[in-house]
Amino acid sequence: MQCRRESRNGLLVCRGQSNYEIGRFLGISEGTVKVHITSIMKKAHVRSRLELVVHAFNS
Repeated sequence: MQCRRESRNGLLVCRGQSNYEIGRFLGISEGTVKVHITSIMKKAHVRSRLELVVHAFNS
């Protein structure tokens, strides 16, 4: 289960935005974005942003 902030980060990754762009959009640091995306990737059992996007579209 993902928290709301993680879900937003995942959606923005799917839109092709960088950690910096996601952080600016959500008003959080780039490091926080990286932590959230890493958490999402672990929960989805994927190793890359590309795999995360494919997983999201196949779910």
